[in-house]
Amino acid sequence: MAASKRFFERNSKAFGELYAENAYPGRRTINESPHFGVLFLGEVMFQLIYAGLTSKTRTGSDMTTVHSITDFAQRQAVISANQQGDHHGRGETVATRVWIDEFQALECLFSAPANCSPKLRYPDLISGCVSLVFDGLDPINRIFTFLHTKLVLRDQETARRQEDIWRPQYLLLLALQKSEQNRHPHPQFKLDHFTTACVALALEETRAEQRVFEFARRNIAQRAASRIL
Repeated sequence: MAASKRFFERNSKAFGELYAENAYPGRRTINESPHFGVLFLGEVMFQLIYAGLTSKTRTGSDMTTVHSITDFAQRQAVISANQQGDHHGRGETVATRVWIDEFQALECLFSAPANCSPKLRYPDLISGCVSLVFDGLDPINRIFTFLHTKLVLRDQETARRQEDIWRPQYLLLLALQKSEQNRHPHPQFKLDHFTTACVALALEETRAEQRVFEFARRNIAQRAASRIL
């Protein structure tokens, strides 16, 4: 306990800033977080203990240890947990960015004659791409292979276009951000990388335009059904 106390004393400011940034988006310092205190320390302790326990369960190569999101039931559980709990506390969409080459391809989808009645906007098109990729075989390895072999070789100063993604599909990408394949010693990819990878991979599919529209409309129907339920 004494060692834990000294650890928190040395790192309290860094923990505070991290907590403020995640729990209170837009606030940059711990002084602006009204609930910083005992509850925060308890949460940090829980997260550290949890991280320590889970780190001991790793086996084999970090590049092959994450499989849960490919399981359909677990993937649906990730989405439904969000749908059931906190529509009031969070927005229905999350800001993301798409690299300019992939965004230009999305512009072609947006302007396509088949995009009508209703006309799908960019959040639907981006989310449709994510759903299409995750509906295929081995989506995790496909996404990380694209990141490690293609996107990492591009100019990292490439322009990005900011858009929105619907929260159920954002949660799928968030799971990838938190996965073993995105942790030390592997390079850390961010939300814009995962979003761009899904757009690129989706548009490589056969009948890509038709299938992206199809999955986007399915997502619309599923969101409407979740509100009714």
